[in-house]
Amino acid sequence: MDNFVAGALAGAITTIAMHPLELAKTRLQLGHSASLKSSLGEMRRGSLVAAYRGLLPNLIGNAVAWGAYFYAYETVQRFAFGPPLNLNKSAQTYLYCSFVAGILTQVATNPIWVIKTQILGAKSGDKEAPSTIGKAAALIYRKWGIGGFWRGFVPGTMGTVQSAIYFGMYSPMKPYLKQRLGLSDTATYFISSAFCKLVSATLMYPHQVVKSQMQYTGVSMGTAISEILSKDGWKGFYRGLSANLARVVPAMTVTLVTYENLKKLLA
Repeated sequence: MDNFVAGALAGAITTIAMHPLELAKTRLQLGHSASLKSSLGEMRRGSLVAAYRGLLPNLIGNAVAWGAYFYAYETVQRFAFGPPLNLNKSAQTYLYCSFVAGILTQVATNPIWVIKTQILGAKSGDKEAPSTIGKAAALIYRKWGIGGFWRGFVPGTMGTVQSAIYFGMYSPMKPYLKQRLGLSDTATYFISSAFCKLVSATLMYPHQVVKSQMQYTGVSMGTAISEILSKDGWKGFYRGLSANLARVVPAMTVTLVTYENLKKLLA
């Protein structure tokens, strides 16, 4: 339970700090903003409330997702490294643990991500767009039924591959940096997290664009891919990458440093 609490608190703190970039990224992915600069400019011309539109579902989703992920990750590791599996602590095993934990977390949190996308993806000035969790949930149910809350689940599972790549690199990288370079705990967490997130987020970014398109418009994965290709070509799969990296690299770094230190305090 300490892992869940530490993960939830770390995720919540980071989400609040980085929410405007999440909003910009979502609008860029959907083609509702031309560039990161223009998207942030729209927020500056608006109010603080506008910049934090959709914070609540984003906060709930990330807090639950991080809490559930870390809890599942630690649980799967105990199962993998102890009886009955007794696997070696190799990069492949960490990859396996990350993937399983990611799938379990995706199953639990997909509905809140669909709600979040509906709120964050609204075009500027659209007064009919849902602004609350209740209104977004009602809209999703009215348009697509209960299955609508699972839009984007398949590409969303690709996010578990990103997490698996990340933690598959991060877990063995920590002791390497600490032992070989003699870094402090915080420096080890910081460097490991930033490097691993930069690599994994860039490699796996296209699935996020496809997922956002599906969750906002309700189209199938094939249609979403086709529409992105026809509109922007292959570069369309990297719409909003700069906003995403500006958000997720520091966010993940803060989250992991916070999590690792909170875990020590709560132990």
